[in-house]
Amino acid sequence: MALTALAKAAGRFAALPAVVASVRAALAQHTHAVDAELQARAAEFDALLRRELDPVRAAVVERMPPPEYAEVPYDEYVLNPAAMRMKALTLFRPPELIAADPAADPAGDSAARAEASRQSVVSDLLNLMDEAPTSAPISAPTSPPQPAVAYPVFHQHGLRLTLTPSKRAAHVVDLRADFTNTGDSAVSGLAFQVAVPKSQKIQIHPPSGQHISAGSSVSQLLRVSNPTQAQLRLRMKIAFTADAQTHEHMLDFSGFPSTVV
Repeated sequence: MALTALAKAAGRFAALPAVVASVRAALAQHTHAVDAELQARAAEFDALLRRELDPVRAAVVERMPPPEYAEVPYDEYVLNPAAMRMKALTLFRPPELIAADPAADPAGDSAARAEASRQSVVSDLLNLMDEAPTSAPISAPTSPPQPAVAYPVFHQHGLRLTLTPSKRAAHVVDLRADFTNTGDSAVSGLAFQVAVPKSQKIQIHPPSGQHISAGSSVSQLLRVSNPTQAQLRLRMKIAFTADAQTHEHMLDFSGFPSTVV
């Protein structure tokens, strides 16, 4: 604020070179300030006070006129909630009053016209508040999203694997692999590998766990990019230990519908 005041003072006393030079010297002390905002303002005002900007300086630093407010009686904008909410629309003077010539219009007629214009403004505001609001158009009901479908892929040795697809983007599909222990003993050392054709790319996220107790499950996210929108084909290798025995299985799966691409 102090820098702004200095710049305005230099503009007001532009005819006194000594004052302008003193202001520029004061601004120069802040052009290397630690505060970035203070430094920027000082540099801008210092540039504004250069001689080549003399034609525009007066317009930049001139005093801003105060806003003009229409006089609204107390009982119309305080006691009347409608007029109070619409008060912002009354902050103007009617054009006929601005263009009126006081010398050619008697004082009594000017006052009557001002009162009539003010009453017209207030009346228009109240009419706006009294109008019944228009009802919003009712949009047609949209069909609910289809529930996710889990496709069974593998179920042996007490371990069941399902894949649940979901569309992520135009050519990207997320596949949630759910491993459920349906046996009586725990499953441990779970390892899951997946490959896709060369026209597709796959991103395999780590599983939520590698140890599955009886009756529980873990999940793993697969993200497949399929720019050619070809049929999804997966080649999977699953390895785990159950009942003190290690199991490995190779699986091929392409049972997704054509909508999952």
